[in-house]
Amino acid sequence: MGSLMNQTFSQKQEELFDSLSHDWWNPKGSFLLLHTMNPLRIEFIIKQIGSLEGIKVLDIGCGGGILSEPLARLGALVTGIDFSKEAIHVAKTRASDQNLNIQYLHVQPHWMEKNDYFEGYDLVIASEIIEHVENPSVFMEQCLGFLNPLKNKGLILSTLNRTPSSYLGAILGAEYILKWVPIATHSWDQFLKPSEIEQFTQSYNQKNNTHYQWNKISGLKLNPLSKKWSFSNNISINYIGHITQN
Repeated sequence: MGSLMNQTFSQKQEELFDSLSHDWWNPKGSFLLLHTMNPLRIEFIIKQIGSLEGIKVLDIGCGGGILSEPLARLGALVTGIDFSKEAIHVAKTRASDQNLNIQYLHVQPHWMEKNDYFEGYDLVIASEIIEHVENPSVFMEQCLGFLNPLKNKGLILSTLNRTPSSYLGAILGAEYILKWVPIATHSWDQFLKPSEIEQFTQSYNQKNNTHYQWNKISGLKLNPLSKKWSFSNNISINYIGHITQN
């Protein structure tokens, strides 16, 4: 499993997010759109899962803990992992200051050498992370492999679609024109269509005799004036979905 992590995360991405770590909890800073998206992410998770009390959750790509913290406040038993050492330092400091019992871990290859270290989570969340990895098919294998299939709470995943609209909105608009996101945070060619996520999922199913598939998928629409998000039937830019076993 260690070799899989080496294939998945790049030094370039680690350095980028290390350099931005001072800004994680600045609601008007580099992670502005994650802060404004957070209420909708929580709403989607609760709609799909129900009560989070006592639910064992793995938050992959947790960064500074923007999503992990409200999950913990809702009663989830949260483990947050990230490949940015500096982000994990920020997250741990915040959790201590807020008296939140969240386990944060800096992911290095040796953490993943044994599958059982991260096995058996009721719910896995990969929100705004898969578009930053070099090998998304391997990443999906890891996400699904961390689940306890008997619980069937599944995988919550949010990301960006690879369409002309997402290039105009997420790259040209958000990074270059409005400067809401630091330039080069995203690479459009790493955005993923829902059908590609489904292909990775089916590949995992064939290897592991499982039956994971999209259970729910919704678009996320940003109002550029208010910077508030809403659910939408349009998945051409941002989308969030729930993958479970049928």
